[in-house]
Amino acid sequence: MEEALRRELGSAVLRATGHSGGGCISQGQSYETDGGRVYVKSNSKPEARRMFEGEMASLEAILKTETIKVPKPIKVIDLPGVSTLFVMEHLEMRGLNRQSSKLGTQLADLHLHNQRLGEKLKKEESTVGKGQGQMEVQFVDQFGFHTVTCCGYLPQVNDWQTDWVTFFAKQRIQPQMDMIEKNSGDREARELWARLQLKIPSLFCDVEIVPALLHGDLWGGNVAEDDSGPIIFDPASFYGHSEYELAIAGMFGGFSSSFYSAYHSKIPKAPGFEKRLKLYQLFHYMNHWNHFGKGASYSEFQYVDKFGFHKATCCGYIPQVNEWQSDWPSFFIRHRLQAQLDLIEKDYGDREARELWSQLKVKIPEMFSDVEIVPALLHGDLWAGNVAEDDSGPIIFDPASFYGHSEFELAIAGMFGGFSSSFFSAYHSKIPKAPGFEKRNKLYQLFNYINHWNHFGTGYRGSTINVMRKLLK
Repeated sequence: MEEALRRELGSAVLRATGHSGGGCISQGQSYETDGGRVYVKSNSKPEARRMFEGEMASLEAILKTETIKVPKPIKVIDLPGVSTLFVMEHLEMRGLNRQSSKLGTQLADLHLHNQRLGEKLKKEESTVGKGQGQMEVQFVDQFGFHTVTCCGYLPQVNDWQTDWVTFFAKQRIQPQMDMIEKNSGDREARELWARLQLKIPSLFCDVEIVPALLHGDLWGGNVAEDDSGPIIFDPASFYGHSEYELAIAGMFGGFSSSFYSAYHSKIPKAPGFEKRLKLYQLFHYMNHWNHFGKGASYSEFQYVDKFGFHKATCCGYIPQVNEWQSDWPSFFIRHRLQAQLDLIEKDYGDREARELWSQLKVKIPEMFSDVEIVPALLHGDLWAGNVAEDDSGPIIFDPASFYGHSEFELAIAGMFGGFSSSFFSAYHSKIPKAPGFEKRNKLYQLFNYINHWNHFGTGYRGSTINVMRKLLK
């Protein structure tokens, strides 16, 4: 394969680097070439060329808008009897973290790009073209795309339609429903769809939809960042309703509240947004059903964009209020530290603790400056006595769960032993320490020391006071 790739790229140098990857659809590998580093996706399925050609066309279309960074596509290569390759620019990417808000802004710019072209044409009193097959950035007044694209490995017909509801029902939901009918003959799904398709037009009353160029499959695994900003990749593009893009983004996590806030500051929610979002999520649930079978329904998992939990939990025997908050420092100060210190005040009236806390609580927000925090589902009390293993792997138990800052989990884990350095190394290989980690770790340990003081008495007072003093230095 590498000899054929070297020949197709016209490169004397072709050296595999340490960067490899892929997913459930294709495999990937980075190479050094005469012209710089490239990333090569490979797939041996018969439909691979169609899939990669759609992805290449999608990347080209997004690239031309100059709104959001994508890898530059280079070439689709057939290796007969072996596989199909898609060569693109290699980008040094890391997980989306600091650039979440910027991603929301740039995605909105992508979605508004075609609308702005239309407004410019009207202003110039120019004739508006149809958009079919046009390779330059021109206003498109229909829904579809100039080629087939694939969401996963399933092809999406993108025949141009003047009406969005017709396009979505006919070329998104109905093909997925036809595959479900063919493969499983699910009677309930068939009957529900027969009723639902009649109601879909009513969901779009009084909503004006200008065709927007979409990524088409924007879940958390298809976004990243580098030092210059956010990056999106693996698109399945077409011109559609901008709201469609947010459906899968909200289904499987990976997008912070700042992403949505930035996006909706440019494209506000229209009346009926939430119901249409469920309609668009329906497509993705059906697509996953067709890819992975009946067990691939993720309806029980919903993205959580706030901090808290749907009910109180207990750390020890003390209840924890988990009322939802949009801001993590506010949640932690109010529902964790203040709640514990109120108990200390009630039972001990400790003057020094009270005075130190009055100084400390105003300094806590600055410990989170420039740290992007996405709500993470936590065990909540992960000390060594609550972990074990069997032959299949590790086990955790006795949780006090809530959605919070992932760093919170590591505080008690590091206080009383029982966790080896390999545990922390493996964890941080996936979630690296953010700037200021060590100080925040002491802050989170403070909660556990106060909680122990409340449970077991003044033996933990010294540790509590000592940590508060260190945090104030």
